[in-house]
Amino acid sequence: QVRALADAGADLLVAETMLSVEETIVALDAAQSVCQLPVMCTLSLEADGTAMYGGNAVEAVVTLQEMGAAAVGLNCSVGPDQLESVVRNMKEAATVPVIAKPNAGMPSINEKGEAVYSMNEDDFARYTKILVEAGAGIVGGCCGTTPDYIRKLAQILGLRG
Repeated sequence: QVRALADAGADLLVAETMLSVEETIVALDAAQSVCQLPVMCTLSLEADGTAMYGGNAVEAVVTLQEMGAAAVGLNCSVGPDQLESVVRNMKEAATVPVIAKPNAGMPSINEKGEAVYSMNEDDFARYTKILVEAGAGIVGGCCGTTPDYIRKLAQILGLRG
């Protein structure tokens, strides 16, 4: 799949929502073995910085940047209001950009069986701005976010009017 993407003209690969540092190492190594494209890696981390199936945020940054990852960070799992210290710790260990693409808060399941996320656009943007201040150089959103969330984030960061 990586070779097909590279052959089709992709200019960047993103391995995201990885559940352990070891899994991310394997994905990065596999991508690097078949192409020269830059690879950004993000893990799904708990609020304390641990990966669901092994490793932690700082271990991920140190290991993956040494392997040549273009950027390392987190996506999914929890909302931006729970990740300031995780991003700060990653930034302290990082020599590459730190990525933060959190969910729009924690979901609950409504009566229709649908996931409903707890954060509106304003709160998501406000808390994600704090992640930028903590050291995230690449930001976005994951589950529960929409283009409106990203527009609001760009606006609060002064990137769009």
